[in-house]
Amino acid sequence: MNLRKVKGSKNRRKAIYKLTKIHEKISNQKHDFQHKVSNRLISENQAIAVETLNIKGLKKNHKLAQVISDSAWYSFVLKLTYKAEWVGKTILKIGMFEPSSKTCNVCGYKLKN
Repeated sequence: MNLRKVKGSKNRRKAIYKLTKIHEKISNQKHDFQHKVSNRLISENQAIAVETLNIKGLKKNHKLAQVISDSAWYSFVLKLTYKAEWVGKTILKIGMFEPSSKTCNVCGYKLKN
């Protein structure tokens, strides 16, 4: 057996193990942050409105795809939903085609443009 292959193989396994640990740590930090923010939102509000987003469509923008993937929006909404149900609060899911940013929150007037 070639000595180089044994060393490269061992070094490769070590590198993969280190990288796996780093990815696990980042994932745990993300989930911890999401739990903390969702707990705070649920405790401070009676109702929370979230807009359903076309994540697959948003990822097609190559400049934003990585950031959108890293945000884990779907898992955050899941955490909000189950925590709201647990304490009896309301989650409103607004459709992606609803003109929410064009509608006045006071009088309900909708802008045409």
